[in-house]
Amino acid sequence: MCLIAFFSLIFVFQFLKSSQFLFQDSSSTKLIFRMFFLLGVSYLPLLLPFSLIFGLLLGHGKLSSQSEFTALASFGISKFQMSQPAILFSTLCLFTCYNSIHTWGPNAKYQARALKYVISQKIAATAFQPGVFLTQIPGVTMYAENQSSDKKLSKVFILNQSKKDNLQVFANAGEFSGNEQANTSFGLKLFNGTIYNNSKKDISSLTISFQSYLIKLFETKKTPTSTKRQINNSTTKQLKERLKDKESKKATPVLIEIYKRNMFAFSCVFFLVVGSLFSLRLHNRSSKGGGFFMAILISLFFWIMLFVAEFLGGSYNTPLFVYMPVVPCIIFCIATYLWIKFKSIN
Repeated sequence: MCLIAFFSLIFVFQFLKSSQFLFQDSSSTKLIFRMFFLLGVSYLPLLLPFSLIFGLLLGHGKLSSQSEFTALASFGISKFQMSQPAILFSTLCLFTCYNSIHTWGPNAKYQARALKYVISQKIAATAFQPGVFLTQIPGVTMYAENQSSDKKLSKVFILNQSKKDNLQVFANAGEFSGNEQANTSFGLKLFNGTIYNNSKKDISSLTISFQSYLIKLFETKKTPTSTKRQINNSTTKQLKERLKDKESKKATPVLIEIYKRNMFAFSCVFFLVVGSLFSLRLHNRSSKGGGFFMAILISLFFWIMLFVAEFLGGSYNTPLFVYMPVVPCIIFCIATYLWIKFKSIN
């Protein structure tokens, strides 16, 4: 239930970001829900460890508030035996988290971004209305005074604020070029206009007149085999292929990403044992609210440690720093395990 709650919170923001697609082009609905599913798979390894500790503390807190622990103890069931179901469940979570964060998650994130590209490309043509500014295209604002029955535009204004260019374009006429349904380049062909280039720092404004000019709203979509994915969209197997490059500056970010994924998978075990400490040793009538508060503190502690270790690993070009949180986690987990076992025997 904690996992569903976290997913619902994320999907609310994703739905609000994609609502313009749903309302402006109903034919993209299936693509959007498919994109949501892929995003859910990509978020799974990040949410699973934290859902584990929240669910463990809240579930054990409810058992404690209903005196179930006392009833189990009266039958001779030790607290160590009570933690065994959580141990078995965390093993399943560890396996799921490890596989999803190394393989399923990056693939799903890559496919989700590709779908978002296709949907945005489709909206660029279908959502356009004359006399209304079109802002769905990333980095581009478009306006046309009128559009004829054959989709010819008149009095066109384009503001292109991409990473490479900072252009203002005015044209007397224009038309969409390319097929928004396909994976080809899609743009806007303009006729008889002027370009104001504001990207030059040494010149306040560079004016260019043209008879015909093509603005690429979306570049040609490349296949995964023809270009390298971003680090966070690549599977661990693909990242290890990049490590064949001996240049340390290129290898360090890749190693940091691999080690960070291992840390997230390991956190399932860490959260299990820490959760057992607060739920089995410190249970009381008010432990349900206390368990929720402790889950927040433990999650923040782990996130802060991981971010600090990642920053140090990148700053000092030492990827092994990412494993710094392992040391206190292992010490704390072993101490908690021995404490629970010792108390259950006594």
